[in-house]
Amino acid sequence: MSLNYIKAEADYQSTQQREQADTAQLRLLLHTEGETQAYFRMAAPRLALSVFVLMLAVITLSEGLRGPGPKRCCFRFNETPLPKERVVGYIRTSQRCPNPAILLKTVTGNHLCVKPANTWVQDIIKALDAKPLPGESNNL
Repeated sequence: MSLNYIKAEADYQSTQQREQADTAQLRLLLHTEGETQAYFRMAAPRLALSVFVLMLAVITLSEGLRGPGPKRCCFRFNETPLPKERVVGYIRTSQRCPNPAILLKTVTGNHLCVKPANTWVQDIIKALDAKPLPGESNNL
């Protein structure tokens, strides 16, 4: 055997080993990429669920920080005018109620929902505001 033949044989084996190593690396790379793609395919629904749960928690907490809702809101209104003498007090409903309203307290302790735009309601409010509070004196 000649020296050139041995050298050519060694080069061939070296080339074959490099090709095998490259093929093994390529297989490993493709296998790893496939695993990565599979991981991301599985991770996407988890991420979406996590974002949804986080948003739900933020909304829940922000609603809780606003405090409890209004105690009283009016949905039906008394349209019949009341005599001023029958009303002893009033309360404006919360701005968080869907309808602006005033609760008139009668001498019997009942509360009636009325619309603040009615002129007879405005007259009653003016009369009640003009009355001195118990314990106040007008000696000025």
